[in-house]
Parts: sequence; structure tokens; C-alpha cells
Amino acid sequence: MAQPNHANELKRALARSDGATLISNMDAFIAHYAAGNPDWPDEQADAFVDILDSYLDPDKALAYITLAAWRTDDGRFLAMIGAGLLEDLLNGLPDVFIERVVAEGRRSPRFRWLLNCPFQEDIPEPVWEAIRPFRWTRPFEEPRPETLPAQS
Repeated sequence: MAQPNHANELKRALARSDGATLISNMDAFIAHYAAGNPDWPDEQADAFVDILDSYLDPDKALAYITLAAWRTDDGRFLAMIGAGLLEDLLNGLPDVFIERVVAEGRRSPRFRWLLNCPFQEDIPEPVWEAIRPFRWTRPFEEPRPETLPAQS
């Protein structure tokens, strides 16, 4: 069965059979971060681990990253996602996903902002070269939260 052609990663994330679960998990993670409590509630632990370990499933990780960018305007939270989950994803990114990351970087100013969060030393050279055109920060610098672009 052929994969549907999605115009962008948000449409792809929303079309997933588990899309509602991913949204629910991400909304809970965003709310928990906003509350400033470092301890995870037991009832959310599985959801939060699913988000943080999703880099092992690149399609799911890209869906979570895209949903985060769509569900919050909190630049500090998104910088944490960019320097954490996105960096982990880029560190082991299969070649077939590089094109998707680059395409989303071309399409979305907010995704380009996220691509400025990972540090160069943690990204394989071919992946770094693919995302370099989207970066305005230095290799070991994150963008300031207040520079987060509006959603597009």
C-alpha cells in the first residue's frame, strides 16, 4: 500500500492512526513543563517516556516535534524539544528522513527555528550539512526563546 503524499509534517502527524494519542501526550507534556514541576506524575510517565524515546521511531519523533511546534508558543519548551528530541532524532536520522526534515525546514519558519537548537557536535556531518542552510545560530548556540516565529 502506497504512503499518502502529505503536504507537510503536520498533516502527516494528524493523519497517523495514533495522532490523537500523540496530541494528548504532547499536550500533557507541554502543560507539565509550563507548571514547572520537575517530577512526572505517575499517570503521565508512560506518555512522557513515549515522547522522549520516540527518536527510536523517526516517523513518530518527527510527528511529536511537529505537534509540539503547533501546540505551543512557549519558546523555552520548544528549545528543550529542539535540543533534546530533535537533536536525538538528527543524531540517528536515516537518510530517507533527511529529505523530510529539509522539506519541513523550507516550509516552516518555526521548524527552521527548531533546527537551530541542536549542537553540531551531536549531529553526523551529512545531516549537519543538510540542515546548515536553515541555521543562523553558531554550532553550539541555541536561538533565544523570544525569537520564536509565529506559527505558519
